Amino acid sequence: MHRARRLAFADPRAIAAGLGANAAAGADSDYEEIAKKGSMLLVSITGTAVTVRAGTGPDTVPHR
Repeated sequence: MHRARRLAFADPRAIAAGLGANAAAGADSDYEEIAKKGSMLLVSITGTAVTVRAGTGPDTVPHR
């Protein structure tokens, strides 16, 4: 299952990077067995690609 999760996250990361994003907001994963005896697993990943810049908000606290 760890391998399936790692592979499922690889594609969204590539897509987000292609859009110029450097982070994801609200990322969620879901697993479902779609064959008898657990022989096939469906892994769904959803989230929103965002670009985050450090120290740009009015409430920014210096990172030490």
